[in-house]
Parts: sequence; structure tokens; C-alpha cells
Amino acid sequence: VPDRTLVVQYSRDKLEKWDSCVIRGDWRLVKGAELYDVRKDRAQTADVAAAHPDVVKRLRADYEAWWAGLGKT
Repeated sequence: VPDRTLVVQYSRDKLEKWDSCVIRGDWRLVKGAELYDVRKDRAQTADVAAAHPDVVKRLRADYEAWWAGLGKT
């Protein structure tokens, strides 16, 4: 199975940008800012975004691409 990104959008009635979790492998980007490595921290208690800006950037880009695609349906 190829590496892929999953977006879980929390808001229902009115879509709010970044009200989401972006999942790729062991990484979880929550609300566009908080990054968790669930392999090491299953409870998602330690935000490691500052230590992994490259991962944050990639997951934010994945979300932006997903968000942009919403207007095309």
C-alpha cells in the first residue's frame, strides 16, 4: 500500500479550515499546528511540531491540496 495522507475534518455544518487532523504514517497534525508521533506517543500528549518543521510543512501542504479540491465537487 503506498504512503498516503488522510484528512479527518471535524466541523460538520460549516467547514472551518484547519478544524482537522491530517494523518500520514505515524504522524498526526492537529488543527494545522500540533504535531504528534503516535508511534512514540499514542495518547498525543507531546507536541513535537517545533522539532519536525519539515513534517508540519508536508502535512500542511497535503491539507491545502485537499482543501482546494473541495471547491471542485
